[in-house]
Amino acid sequence: ELTRSHFGELPVTRFGGRREFLVPKVAIGRTWRGVLGLCGLILLGGRGWPGAVFAEPRVPAARAQQPYLHLRPEGTCYHGPGRGEAVPEDLTSVPIAFFGPRWEGDEETDVWVAAQLALDEANAAGGYREKPFEMVVAWSDDPWGSGTTQLARLIYEQPVKAILGAFDGHSAHLAALLVAKARLPVVLAITSDQSVPLANVPWVYSLLPGDHLQAPPLADAVAAELISDGSGGRLVVLSSEQHDARYFGRELLSDLARRHRITPRFHLESRADAGEVAPQVQRALAARPDALVVLAGPEDSARLVRAVWSAGYGGPVFGGAAMGRRVFHERLGDPVSEVIYPCLFRPGESSQAFVTSFQAVRGYPPDYAAAHAYDATRLIIQAIRAAGLNRPRINDAIRELAPWEGITGTVDWDPVGSNERTVRDVGSLQGMPSTPKSQIAPVN
Repeated sequence: ELTRSHFGELPVTRFGGRREFLVPKVAIGRTWRGVLGLCGLILLGGRGWPGAVFAEPRVPAARAQQPYLHLRPEGTCYHGPGRGEAVPEDLTSVPIAFFGPRWEGDEETDVWVAAQLALDEANAAGGYREKPFEMVVAWSDDPWGSGTTQLARLIYEQPVKAILGAFDGHSAHLAALLVAKARLPVVLAITSDQSVPLANVPWVYSLLPGDHLQAPPLADAVAAELISDGSGGRLVVLSSEQHDARYFGRELLSDLARRHRITPRFHLESRADAGEVAPQVQRALAARPDALVVLAGPEDSARLVRAVWSAGYGGPVFGGAAMGRRVFHERLGDPVSEVIYPCLFRPGESSQAFVTSFQAVRGYPPDYAAAHAYDATRLIIQAIRAAGLNRPRINDAIRELAPWEGITGTVDWDPVGSNERTVRDVGSLQGMPSTPKSQIAPVN
C-alpha cells in the first residue's frame, strides 16, 4: 500500500472528472509521466495497482440496472437552440425541398405530381400568408454524389424550410446525415426502412408504416397458405440485393420464424441489376415450393414473378409493398396466379378528391407512393402554417400535429419519428383483400 512514508505528499489527479488516482511524486518530466501513466492503465486493464484509490463513478440507480437505451420506446427530441431566432418574413415564396426524381424519361413522376397537387391546393387557399409554397428539386442519378451536393446547397444557400422525399433507404440515410447538422425537418414519404428512424435523428420522420408493421399481416397470409391443412409446406424465397427489399425481408423472415415457426426451404438471392434470372428461378422451383416469396424493387419483382410463371409455377406469390406500385402492375402483365402484398393505401371517401384530381392529370389512379407523397406534402404545409418559417419550430409542429388524419390513414409518430399506423390486411394484384384459406393462430 502506498503511504506518505514511502513517497511523501501524493498529488491527486482526476481522469475525466470521474476517478481519483493517487500518483507518486517522482522527479521525471511531464511528458514521460503521462506516457508511463497511460501504459500503466493499459497494462493493468483498469484493475489499478496497490495503493491506487479510485472514486466510484456516479451512475443513476435506474440506469444501473438498465445499461442499454431502447430507442423505439424512448427516442430523443431536439432540445437545442434556434427556436428564438428571428426569421426574415420578406420572402416571395416559401420553398420546400424535393429530394427525389422529378422526371422519369419524358414524364414527371407520380410522386412529384402528387406533391404538386397538394401545393396547388394550399396555394389556392392562400399559401402562407398570401405567399405561395414552392417545390424545389435536388436530385441526380447519383444521390451519393451530386444529389447530396444539390440538397446541401438548397439547405444552406436558400431559405428551404423542410424536405420532402428520400424515396428509398439509401437516399433517406443521406438526408438524415444532412439534416442532423443543418437542423431542418425531413419527411420520408415512401421508404419503410427502419434503420433510418432508428438512427435517432430528431429531424427525421417516416410517414410509411415501417417494415416491422408491414411484415406481420404478410407473414400471417404466408402461414395460412402453408399450414392450412396442419401438415406444413415448403416455402422458397427469391430476392434481389435491393436495399429496401433486403431490410423488409429480414423483418418478414424473422416474424415468420418467431410467431409461426416457419423458415424457408431455400433463400436464393440475385443481383438487382442482373439480366438473367433463369438459373435462380430453376433452382427455386426445383424445391417444389408450396408458396413463393419474391423480395425486390417494383421492376425486379415484376421480372422475377414473370420468370417463375414462365417456368410453370402456378402457386401464390407473396411480396413486399413494392408490388403495390403502379410500375409493378404495368411490367407484370396479366396475372397467372394470385399475387399478395401488404396493403398500404385503400381509396375511400377521404381520398376521393385526390384520386379524382390525380387521375385527371395522369389518366390512371394513384398508388400508395403517390398517396403518401400527397399526405407528406400536406403535413409539411400545415406545420409551416402553424409554426411560421422557423425551422426548429416547424420540426416541433410536425411532431405535435400527431395524431394527424391523412388520406392514407392516421399519422401518429413513435418516439423515433416513425409512423405507428397498423397495417391490418394484405392486398391482391387487383387491390382487394386476399381471403386466407384458414385463420392460423400465431405460435406463442
